[in-house]
Amino acid sequence: MLDEDKKKNFCRFSQKASMGMWASFFWLLAPLALIGGIAIFAVGILPGGIGLGIGVIGLVFFALLAAFLYFYSEEYYKRLIFCLDLDCLFLRKGVYAHSYTLLPYGNIQDVHAVQTITDSLFGLWTVTVYTATASGAGAAHIGGLERQDAEGFKAAILDRRKRAKNVID
Repeated sequence: MLDEDKKKNFCRFSQKASMGMWASFFWLLAPLALIGGIAIFAVGILPGGIGLGIGVIGLVFFALLAAFLYFYSEEYYKRLIFCLDLDCLFLRKGVYAHSYTLLPYGNIQDVHAVQTITDSLFGLWTVTVYTATASGAGAAHIGGLERQDAEGFKAAILDRRKRAKNVID
């Protein structure tokens, strides 16, 4: 489905992109760390070392999950492809199962370059492309970009949308 020649992204991801994605998983990891900490604290309360066993299991699970999420975020950005073809924006996402998105420029309603709280910690930006869908959610999200790349990507999409809809300034 994807030509080898078209594997070039419009712009490069920031070197901090995978770390930013990993840090965004903090909201998943923090409660697990808290549970592990509470279980270790329970060592003195529970008889027979049950609390220690639960705490060790919790910390091992936390460490394995953190390692998996780090690997996943690295692989996500290695495999993410987005390119501006002649008549549509093409996206391929996914680590274990790929999803393909083709957005004709004429269907694009708006494009935003935004920063989430986690993005701002790493100086990253996300470009969100909106289409006229019933869900109202963005049709495509491309994160992990430097500000100038995000703004350039947004401008390129909006320019192609303008040409597709034959809008004259």
